[in-house]
Amino acid sequence: MLTPLLISLALMGMDDTPPSGEAIFALFDRYRNAIEDVSFIYEGSTVFLQQREFIGQNDAYQGYYAYRRDGATLLDIFTGKEGGSYENRTLFSLLNWKMAVLEAMPDMLLPQRMREVEEFPGGPGSLARTDSPERIFFNWFFYRLASPAEHDCEVLGWDKVGDVRCVTLSLGMSRKSDLGNLPRDTFRIQLWVDLNRDAYPIRLEARQDGHLVYRTEVTNLHRLQLPNKSRLWFPMEGTTWTFEGLTARSGIVYTEKPVYEEHRRILLDTIKFNRKFPDGFFSVKAHAKVASNEGLERLLRELKAKAPTKEQIRSQSKEQDPRSVTEKLTQAIEKANEQSRLLEASSAAREVEAWGGWSPWWLSGLLGAALVVVGAYHVWRSR
Repeated sequence: MLTPLLISLALMGMDDTPPSGEAIFALFDRYRNAIEDVSFIYEGSTVFLQQREFIGQNDAYQGYYAYRRDGATLLDIFTGKEGGSYENRTLFSLLNWKMAVLEAMPDMLLPQRMREVEEFPGGPGSLARTDSPERIFFNWFFYRLASPAEHDCEVLGWDKVGDVRCVTLSLGMSRKSDLGNLPRDTFRIQLWVDLNRDAYPIRLEARQDGHLVYRTEVTNLHRLQLPNKSRLWFPMEGTTWTFEGLTARSGIVYTEKPVYEEHRRILLDTIKFNRKFPDGFFSVKAHAKVASNEGLERLLRELKAKAPTKEQIRSQSKEQDPRSVTEKLTQAIEKANEQSRLLEASSAAREVEAWGGWSPWWLSGLLGAALVVVGAYHVWRSR
């Protein structure tokens, strides 16, 4: 049955007048509220196209994602190099505007039970990483929206993405009430909204001061049945191109051709709706003990098989004097700092800054390896 809002939109379309910003925002909110919670397995890769530091080092990932309507999120990511096996596992969670991060590799130099959970302020957009499904699953984005006026929204008219006719709109990532004395948000989002598929955006472009930062296209949607028997178009595949890089001298640069592209897909058979996740479900410590989903158990077993035995760890500790450990620690930290500097201009970082100016939590992931070495060194010294 058509709702009055959809009927009004259909009538608007008869004279080719695009719907108002208020009507489109209402459809976004309707989509968000239709899903109480959802979980699924996804996979993807990041292909570096320009920056010589990364070309040939394409990343691959597979993970488990769970999202609750109030913004609570769990992200369990296995990462490695494309064409090889997975080498790392990191857990993230968002709950009550706090983000938790845990390096969840099986026991190596620093036993997992001794690793501390890192906590930061967080909210919608904090987990829209390059290895996250939030690049194509936009409920976190819909949750963050207030009103068209608060986001300085402009309906631009009709346009096509391929053969699909869409209404386009532009809006600021931040709310006007959060901008203080700034006249306008300089980080803006343009959306191409497919009104025939539950008003889901099938193209998104982010711009900083007019420069294209990244573009996402949702290339495949499926119409899925929810527990209440209603149906909803759900994103299944998409590609993101990033046009922002970093140089040693000039800092951030915007390029005509993409610096890297991301491919991701959600596995259809793993999607589960409305399982009523309690708050305790979003504990990274609890999920670190086992894989978050049966489909990822094999990946966890592979990681555990690579972990050294206790005898090997003791042998390595005896062979290393404090000077060699310190040197390796210094090198690891320097390498992590260099990586974080090179990636600081990534679109993930931009999204975090745009959604409330939170600290760049993702640096903890880049420095995770160095932190493990730090902890191992202190454990070694305490013996």
